[in-house]
Order: sequence, then C-alpha cells, then structure tokens
Amino acid sequence: MTATVMNSAFTMDATDSHLCELLRALEIAKPENASPDVYIVDNDYMMVEHDGPSTPSSPSFQGCEFLQSIHSQLDNFPTTGGAYIESIFTHRQIFFAYPGGHLCCAKAFSDLACSLQRREWRADRDSDMEAVTAFNYEAQFIASVVS
Repeated sequence: MTATVMNSAFTMDATDSHLCELLRALEIAKPENASPDVYIVDNDYMMVEHDGPSTPSSPSFQGCEFLQSIHSQLDNFPTTGGAYIESIFTHRQIFFAYPGGHLCCAKAFSDLACSLQRREWRADRDSDMEAVTAFNYEAQFIASVVS
C-alpha cells in the first residue's frame, strides 16, 4: 500500500515522491568554464539561460539536462541491460512533471537514436538497435504531446 500526498495542484503517491527526491539529489556535471544564468521558478523548477558562444571542442546537445547528460556520456551508455528503457521512463516522469521544460526533447531523443546507430558494436551494446527504435518512438511521442 502506498501513501498518497494530496496537493491543490496534483496528486502524488509515495513512489513518485521518492523519484522526485532522487531527481533533486541528482547532480549533473557542468563544464567549469560555463557560467549560465540560473533562475528559480516556484521553488521547484530551475531554468537556465546560456547566451555564450559554443566552442567546437564542446558539443552542444539538445533537450533537457537529463537527456544532455545521457548524450554526453553515450560512450559509456550500455544498452544490453535495458538501461535505455529505464532512461525513457525516468524522462517521462520528469516530462509530465513539467512539460514546458522539454520542448526540445523530441529532437534530443532523435539525436540519441542517430548517435547509437553510428557507434561501434561492443558486448555491452547488444541492444543498440532496440534502443534506437525505442528512442525514435519516444521522440515521436513527445513531439505529438508537445505540439
């Protein structure tokens, strides 16, 4: 049995609150030379603006911080164990919590799929083509919800 937390804006069960706590504790590595302007909105959401020029040595990735972190670590992203499915479901939880912050995530999932198609085969990458299909489907899903 899960406890339910009632709020005027939404209803959240205990598993959702645990996920929110984990996401708040998640620290995403940021480049040392980046100095984004950070804005706090409603004490729950953080928006980042970055107007600086992008350098050729640091690729820019589309989408939210979660998808950008996956894309930046794609060389170490195994697909054999189904990590791609967990990342899709985690992103869906984040997406439905604040859809306005994920307007570019359809493009990000499509870019992730293309990057997976191009990378070399290894034993921990057996399911790359399944992940490509799943990421492309998720890109279509997000595009249909956002539009």
